[in-house]
Amino acid sequence: MRLSDLQTEPPVAVPHMAYASCNFAYDREVPEHHATAFGVEQALPVSLHKAVPKRQAEYLAGRVCARQAMGQLNGPLTEVHSGTDRAPQWPAGYVGSITHNDTSAAAIIGSTRHFAGLGIDQEEIMAPDLAQKLQNAILSPVEAALQPQAISFAVFTSLAFSAKEALYKATYPLIGQMFGFHDVSLQRITATHLHFFMQAETLPDWQLAVHYVLHPKSCETLLALPASWPHSGGQNASD
Repeated sequence: MRLSDLQTEPPVAVPHMAYASCNFAYDREVPEHHATAFGVEQALPVSLHKAVPKRQAEYLAGRVCARQAMGQLNGPLTEVHSGTDRAPQWPAGYVGSITHNDTSAAAIIGSTRHFAGLGIDQEEIMAPDLAQKLQNAILSPVEAALQPQAISFAVFTSLAFSAKEALYKATYPLIGQMFGFHDVSLQRITATHLHFFMQAETLPDWQLAVHYVLHPKSCETLLALPASWPHSGGQNASD
């Protein structure tokens, strides 16, 4: 397994938030139980020793990024384990999020003094036929109709998928329940944000603006909820 190209500049600048990302490559036939990169050592948990090499590689790369981000905050450099729900278990006083696609991983971390929740997601742009196949699982007909003319259907579907993933990661620890793509509804898309509201009866009435950045072959989305959330009114900063 190889990890390279460490980046610490986030896709969107958020005060008090630390970010780290890297690219990774792995042998599809050879398992990897340990990774060392950028001065950080990371061991694979026993529960993943029999996982396929891809799953092992993305886990290790994501955790290396998490340790790098935590180091920027001078926080405890402990390994970030997964809970029974597979969500990262952050040290007391911190919140964060980890993401990966087939070739890169990233992590964001912040103190609970500044954030109630953080969510980040990276996705490779889907092939058009795959986007068509998954459309109904990701978007309602009303949401699909919001596709901007300047963005292709495959890019729009990938972006909506990524934004809903980032939204879920940021809010799940606060809500304490799992929910699906159709439990949140896209209301509009601008040059920088996708705006959602939670519409399921079992969810709080929150309005959420997820920041996005488009790359040539991928997209990255991020949601940062302030420490005052939801007492700030159930609506985060918009563009």
